[in-house]
Amino acid sequence: IKRILYLRKQSRVKFMILLLLCFFRVTYANQVNQSRIEYFTQKIDSIKLYESVEWQKILYYQKKYFTGKRGIVDGDQFYLAKDGAKNLRSEMIATLSGFFTSKNNDEATQCKYPRRLLFLQENLEDQNHKIPEKECEGFHNFLKKYNPQGLSLVFSSNYLNNPSSMFGHTFLRIHNSDYELTDYGVNFAAETYGKNNNPIIYMVKGLNGGYPGVFSLLPYT
Repeated sequence: IKRILYLRKQSRVKFMILLLLCFFRVTYANQVNQSRIEYFTQKIDSIKLYESVEWQKILYYQKKYFTGKRGIVDGDQFYLAKDGAKNLRSEMIATLSGFFTSKNNDEATQCKYPRRLLFLQENLEDQNHKIPEKECEGFHNFLKKYNPQGLSLVFSSNYLNNPSSMFGHTFLRIHNSDYELTDYGVNFAAETYGKNNNPIIYMVKGLNGGYPGVFSLLPYT
């Protein structure tokens, strides 16, 4: 009986030590991440990286008629900061924080915003300070499936029998081989299906941005 009690006591001690080690490990990792965030934030502010024209393009900022530059994306998940569509710095800091706090899966900030990751890595990293990378299985599977080798900007000629194509439109063609049958097209257009298609309403909403714009990826042919 004494032997059993002794073994149980040892198991409890080992369990408590393991818990403490895990706690200190997590605490230490959080402190390291916080110090890196502070380091990069100071660097961002010192060079005003958020004012970069490239960063503005990544966030789809455009100058409006009666206001300054604003982000034109109105989806709920594109801008990470509450004022990300109006404040370039806030969005950059929120993106940076996401790189250090998100989990290691396809929902990680690195996986959802690879272009932002590349931009901040190129402009902030040095030998002693790195932005963590994540395993983005879904993103890599996407690249493997479509195998992009090049891009072309294509103008599709006008088609008078379709109001949405009366003036033609442009889209991107993804080249993945020497045969166009395997290529894909990336299109951005108004989503009008299932909406009120009264001709007058269609014309007014179409000319004034009344329909949501969506991206689609379809076979080129």
